Amino acid sequence: MEIIDFQKYLEKLNYSCHFKPQLNNGKNDFKIDVLSIGLDQLLLDQYDSDPFIELCFVPGMEEKLKKTQLLQYFVGLPFKGFSMITEAIMHDIKDLLLHVNFTLHSGHFGMNLDGNYLYYKHSEIIEDKNDKSEFNSLVDTIELINFNIYTFEQAFYEVISEQKTLKELIDV
Repeated sequence: MEIIDFQKYLEKLNYSCHFKPQLNNGKNDFKIDVLSIGLDQLLLDQYDSDPFIELCFVPGMEEKLKKTQLLQYFVGLPFKGFSMITEAIMHDIKDLLLHVNFTLHSGHFGMNLDGNYLYYKHSEIIEDKNDKSEFNSLVDTIELINFNIYTFEQAFYEVISEQKTLKELIDV
C-alpha cells in the first residue's frame, strides 16, 4: 500500500488532498511521499496559515517491522502570535500541553524543538501493506484528529493570546 492509494480513496469521499513527494535531507537521502489532507471544523482565524494533516509512512522502519509499516499523521498548528509570546506564556503552554496530553486517548500535542509552533502527532501500525481494510482505519483516524484539535485549539489560542491564564482554563 502506498500513500497515493490513500489519496485516491479519500478523494472518493470528498476529502481535500494533495500528494507531494519530498526528499529527506538527512544522512541518507530517500524519498518520503507525503499526503496533505484538509481539516474540518477548525477555528481558522486563529492561525497564520491553514493547518492540514501530513500523512506519510515513517522511512527506515522496513527492516525492523518486516510486514508492517508505521504510518504517521502530523499537523502543524501555526497559531497567530505564537512567535511573540513571553517566557511566562511559554511556560503555561508547556504545562497546558502536559495537561491536555494526559487527557488524550490517542495521539499527542507538542511543540517543535525551536519553539516556533505547536503540533499534533499520531502514529499507527499498518499490519498488512496489501489490506484495503486499512482505509476504514484511515478515515476514523482523520476524524479523531479533527476532533482532538477542535476540542483543544481554543484553549491553546486563549493562553497564547493571553485571553485566559492556564489556571483559569484548568480551574473551569
